[in-house]
Amino acid sequence: MNATVITALLQGILQLLQNFGVNSQAVDTVISTLIAIVPFLTKELEDVKPAIQEIISIVTGSSDVTDDQLTQIEDLSAKVDKAFNDAEAAYEASHPDAG
Repeated sequence: MNATVITALLQGILQLLQNFGVNSQAVDTVISTLIAIVPFLTKELEDVKPAIQEIISIVTGSSDVTDDQLTQIEDLSAKVDKAFNDAEAAYEASHPDAG
């Protein structure tokens, strides 16, 4: 499942909730849908993380990078790592048998 499909699915859920309100049945459906897509979200990040890391590595290795740019890139790298680790930890916490 790619990011475009996931985004469209989430926007659809949001639109339905905004237009038709929230009730117990809707909440059950939303929860089960979100639980079902979490592994795909984690997989998407797993798929793109190496490319992001390679880009960061190439850019940081350039002598043309300013100190300010290097700081921004290092911050971005930390955010990517944190997002991946957080997503992985959240998935493992809610799926103890999956790890």
